[in-house]
Amino acid sequence: MYLEINPLTGIASLIKRAEEVVGTISFDNYIITETKHEEGDILDLIFYSDDLHCRITVRDFLKKLLTKLWEEEDGFTGKRPFGNSCWKDDIFTEMCKRKIIDGEIEYFEDGSILSIDWDGKKGNEILLDAIKRLK
Repeated sequence: MYLEINPLTGIASLIKRAEEVVGTISFDNYIITETKHEEGDILDLIFYSDDLHCRITVRDFLKKLLTKLWEEEDGFTGKRPFGNSCWKDDIFTEMCKRKIIDGEIEYFEDGSILSIDWDGKKGNEILLDAIKRLK
């Protein structure tokens, strides 16, 4: 569950309401998220894609990635399919935040991410399994 908030409006009341709805929460980049991913399908996990400039499910992201590969054929670049060379990072970061994979995220004082260290091997295993199940 996500509650997006504007930092200039009633943050305290929104945090209180979010705690009533989801229980334990964390506050990262003005998005209130559950701290533990419920045992749902990883394909339904929602994350923010910097390259696509939107929140998207893993399922829809993979469909867009496959569509781009299909359309561009030999012109497709796996390094920068949507313009950024760190396109896996957005998914792994959300998986780390949700405790799906082990990892650590350090933040600047303004809330932006300073550094991330996660279990990429486990993340790849989970996502490769999800790709095989993609419908």
